[in-house]
Amino acid sequence: MNEEALQQLYSLAKNEGYTDSIEDFKILMSSNEGALSNMYNVAQNEGYTDPIEDFKVLVGFGGASTQETDPPVKKKEGLESFLVVGFS
Repeated sequence: MNEEALQQLYSLAKNEGYTDSIEDFKILMSSNEGALSNMYNVAQNEGYTDPIEDFKVLVGFGGASTQETDPPVKKKEGLESFLVVGFS
């Protein structure tokens, strides 16, 4: 899980009207496919270009992967744009 990316998503969600805590946001993203899909769409609007499967892995909600066995997530140009746009 990329905590920085997750924090950026949380900030975007708050800008869209989300009012709960980041802990509640993590629970929502991990348990609600529709909410995760909506945040993927928001990320795309901010410049994220990778497939939703990569997005899920990036934010820690993709498949049965664990941090112990996964290689480090490489930042791609689309992700860098997503993380930087509007967040200096």
